[in-house]
Amino acid sequence: MYWAYWKRGWWAWLMLVCVNIGLAAVYWPLSYVFGDQGLRAWLVLVAAWLVVGAPFFGWVFERFAATSQRIG
Repeated sequence: MYWAYWKRGWWAWLMLVCVNIGLAAVYWPLSYVFGDQGLRAWLVLVAAWLVVGAPFFGWVFERFAATSQRIG
């Protein structure tokens, strides 16, 4: 049972790292495009996350959860 939690925990941490790297990869070019208008870059980033990021990473999680062993 312990290893099942460890496997699930490790995957969750890896997914969080990938999400944060993806957000940084999107925000970095936006900061150059918008220059001194940092608030607009953040608003575009939030909109992109809601429209593209959250559904994509939700799909990735569902793909993993469908093939992983349930912890019970």
